[in-house]
Amino acid sequence: ELEQDLLGFVTAGGGGLSGRDLAELTGREAWRIEEQLGTVAGRSFVRRAGQQQPQDAATEVYILGHEDLQVAAVQVLGPGRLDGYRQRLHRWADSYREYSWLDETPEYLLRGYFRMLYDTDYRVRMVACASDITRHEPMLSILGSDAAALLEIATVQDVSPVFQRGMRADRRA
Repeated sequence: ELEQDLLGFVTAGGGGLSGRDLAELTGREAWRIEEQLGTVAGRSFVRRAGQQQPQDAATEVYILGHEDLQVAAVQVLGPGRLDGYRQRLHRWADSYREYSWLDETPEYLLRGYFRMLYDTDYRVRMVACASDITRHEPMLSILGSDAAALLEIATVQDVSPVFQRGMRADRRA
């Protein structure tokens, strides 16, 4: 079950989840997650340095080790199960939004989550993330720049009919 959840979250989320993130999402202890990711089954996952400062083992994130693994995982899990994992990711993000994106907000929710929303066409949630000023503060603090927030805003303007209508109305005024 734990192996399936780890695969499900990393696949549905598009990678970029840390051991701590996976522990929160699965309700398991962080040491158990790290132990599982160190097994033979865990060798499908690759650790990458996150962007959060300072960089150490706690800020490392997991992705699937190869594109083919991502494709195979999507096929094996299927759309229904992947959607279930995405819904759990949404609830997780909502819990941090309720507490005004604390300084301890996981890096994934400040970077990778928006990318997952874009890739899966969750436009309403994209707009909510890109326009959430309180979310931009920890983004600046953790990532050291406003570039990610500005890119999200520009992306939403490009893909959102709501923003496009608003921009046309503003030009007329």
